Amino acid sequence: MQTLWLLAGVALAVALLIWLSMRLGFRGVPVLVDRDEAIAIAAEAISGGFGAVEAAIDRQGHGALLRDKDGRLAVILPHGAHFIARLVDVDSIDVGDGSKVTVRIPGRTSSLDLGKEAQAWRSALARPL
Repeated sequence: MQTLWLLAGVALAVALLIWLSMRLGFRGVPVLVDRDEAIAIAAEAISGGFGAVEAAIDRQGHGALLRDKDGRLAVILPHGAHFIARLVDVDSIDVGDGSKVTVRIPGRTSSLDLGKEAQAWRSALARPL
């Protein structure tokens, strides 16, 4: 009987931890709502005045590729329950033939599905500003 109470207590503690983590916002992969949110995240996270003028969001909202007026490129990627934003160079981005773009940052390679916008980015990256 004592083992049963112990097991019930452990199950209750695990359920409490799960509820608490969800309440604090640890819910898996974050999703970008729109282009404006991506631009705001990049402006806040990247020092040096990154003001995006172009942005392409992954079809599922799991990242974005951005360019500012000076031609600098940035990527926004999910990291836990939040997003990270990093400056990247053209050599870190591989735009294949389809709708996917592969971005490499130190310690990580991610794929963004830009849909129809991938072709425009393919052309823009071939001729930097």
